[in-house]
Amino acid sequence: MLSSQVFDYIVIGGGIAGSTFSTLMGQKGYSVLVIEKDEYPKHKVCGEYVSMESYNFMKGLGVPLDSFDLPRINQFQLSKPTGKAIDLPLELGGFGISRYLMDSELKKASLNTGSQWLKDTVLSFAKDKYLYEVRTKNNIYLTKEVIGAWGKRSLLDNSLERPFYSNEKSRLTNWVGIKYHVKSQLLKKDLISLHTFKNGYCGMSKVENDTFCICYLMRSENLKNRTVRESEELFLYKNPFIKDVFTQSQFVFDQPLAISQISFQNKSKSENQALMLGDAAGLIAPLCGNGMSMAMHSALLASQINNKTQYPIQWKKEFNQRIKLGRFVQYIFGRTFIMSAFIQLAHLFPFIAKWMIRKSHGKPF
Repeated sequence: MLSSQVFDYIVIGGGIAGSTFSTLMGQKGYSVLVIEKDEYPKHKVCGEYVSMESYNFMKGLGVPLDSFDLPRINQFQLSKPTGKAIDLPLELGGFGISRYLMDSELKKASLNTGSQWLKDTVLSFAKDKYLYEVRTKNNIYLTKEVIGAWGKRSLLDNSLERPFYSNEKSRLTNWVGIKYHVKSQLLKKDLISLHTFKNGYCGMSKVENDTFCICYLMRSENLKNRTVRESEELFLYKNPFIKDVFTQSQFVFDQPLAISQISFQNKSKSENQALMLGDAAGLIAPLCGNGMSMAMHSALLASQINNKTQYPIQWKKEFNQRIKLGRFVQYIFGRTFIMSAFIQLAHLFPFIAKWMIRKSHGKPF
């Protein structure tokens, strides 16, 4: 059935980038439809650390961050697989917030601007002269512009024949993400820590309600013929920091959240003349800690352009250096010898690690 309304924008995906863009355009008086395939909000695999660069921006969207008593994080710790660690201050720092709370508040902000939300799955979209036709499982919608904000990986990536979807040869592909929430006396509320192990790394930081997020990435080969628990005991527990937290904490979820086939390869910034936002435009290694800020910032960039050709240029100007740094660090993390050598070097010359931390954080926007 063809919907009679013609929207100014249809946003495919209601995550951080999609909800932020819909709020920004709703504030300007445009008609926006957000199509999200899942129940929303929900818990997602995510490091749940947000750089302070986006704190005031989120408040401007209508998210009452000050009312949640969120932890401010200004210390960083990095350990090699044997457990030897380096501790450094975070100059800009960040705050902890669960994806469930963040997504819930961003959706509320979007709805408050008049944007409409629909639970459905987009099958395809194409432009016919002046309007896009967006086909879902249940309907057909017309819009002047389409925004792609569907996240890390979608069947739409396959139907659009995006190269990263089928390229499995790079070390930047085939990562698996696992997330837990825990109650723990071992972790500090102002600290984000990254603990490396063979073929992966694990991040730990506080979110709201006296809860800590544990989220790790590892190569899929670690799971070959093994359960998640078996791979954790075989690989993660080699790092004493990780083992202590896993064996001495109270786990909130009955089962871990998981996502597979994560790719950090290059992605185009537009498809079928639709702009790509957030992870759909390019996924930064979580160890750089700012994927959520970048998702919001990409939505802001897209909301400000007058010509679509400007967006890839602005995106590259704003994020390219951070993406390259993330890929470089992603490449060496999980390689035991190289990672150990890097941490040893950081002990001798801490300015190297401080420089990398500074480059991984953007400026307030």
